[in-house]
Amino acid sequence: MRKSPDHQLIKYFGMAMKDNRLSNSYRNLYLAILICWKEQSFPDQIKVTRKDLMGRSKIASSSTYHLAIKRLVDLRYIVYSPTYDSYEGTSVQLFTNIKTSILMD
Repeated sequence: MRKSPDHQLIKYFGMAMKDNRLSNSYRNLYLAILICWKEQSFPDQIKVTRKDLMGRSKIASSSTYHLAIKRLVDLRYIVYSPTYDSYEGTSVQLFTNIKTSILMD
């Protein structure tokens, strides 16, 4: 029986929670990205804004936000494609092998 994407979302966040390389701020940002992914019906890419993600993850500093994004990219949690346009939003993609594993488990 195929598990629902919501169940897999929880499972995947659980894996991130166990990753000692991530601080709480980084986990909060990743959770905010996962919530946006769910709200946008699990597309290949989501559109987000820094302001929205910072608010959802309770990150107050832009420098902390950018450090967290860089860490998530470096650890291959996400692919981040900034647009520098606050109206268009930035494209974020969950790493393909991760997304496939959680949706097809």
